[in-house]
Amino acid sequence: MTNRYRAWISTYLSRVGDPLQQCEAATLEMQQAFPKLRRVRGTVRMLAAPDGDTSAWPHWWLVDQDEHIVDPTASQFPGPLDYFEMDEDDPIVGRCHNCGEYFTRSQACQGCCSRACATEYGSYLNSFRHTRE
Repeated sequence: MTNRYRAWISTYLSRVGDPLQQCEAATLEMQQAFPKLRRVRGTVRMLAAPDGDTSAWPHWWLVDQDEHIVDPTASQFPGPLDYFEMDEDDPIVGRCHNCGEYFTRSQACQGCCSRACATEYGSYLNSFRHTRE
């Protein structure tokens, strides 16, 4: 990341304080200052979360011309991050009832992120029905 980007992020964070849930606004503002950056929507996963939660969370970030990630709100997440870019035409529509992962419209399967999760979740729900009989 260039020093210009680091300086902008530092100034931005000084102005807004806590970057929690500010990723969309921050990337819009930073892209205005640096038009060559490309905004990206997707999910981010903390690889070493202090509480052990490695769930993926909806997120916005920027990418430079060399495809390097420039994330003005990365400081809201402790530790290293794994980024996954989503297709703008396939928005996130929910969170899987089985595994808790966010999923897109094309991935959706009966309130779950995949057919495998839907099957597993269905089996889990059916286990309660059979214990009552």
